[in-house]
Amino acid sequence: MPFTVKAANTAVMPATDGTVVARDWAFDLPALLPGTKTMTFRNDGQQDHSLGIAEFADGIDTASAKTAFDQFLAADAAGKPPPDNLPTPDDIGFAGPLSAGGQTTFTVELKPNRSYVFACYMADRAGGPRHAGGKGMVAYATTPAG
Repeated sequence: MPFTVKAANTAVMPATDGTVVARDWAFDLPALLPGTKTMTFRNDGQQDHSLGIAEFADGIDTASAKTAFDQFLAADAAGKPPPDNLPTPDDIGFAGPLSAGGQTTFTVELKPNRSYVFACYMADRAGGPRHAGGKGMVAYATTPAG
């Protein structure tokens, strides 16, 4: 059954502690500080994007996090399990999926001196690989010590 939109959504997004911007095929991250943060996730790309956030254990720096996550993505692309000895991040947040121009808010607890990975697990509408593994749509950040 067809429907008619009678008014545009003119609501203003609430103020947040920062904005994670998705582009085709990257994320722009705000400065990340420890604590409970309400953030905006905005899709400035043309494709649909989602945001998965995972936290590595204390003592895993950004370089080690990137090395481990690259191996997870490679194993996933090959349809194989990842090596057993990799540090495994814990999923701590998710936002989206969002179409082009969409935005939403999410809340996440960031710990001091921790490395985080931000990844998009969507595929293009026309198909193909997931953006994280197939297009490199992954970003890393480490919060400062408390």
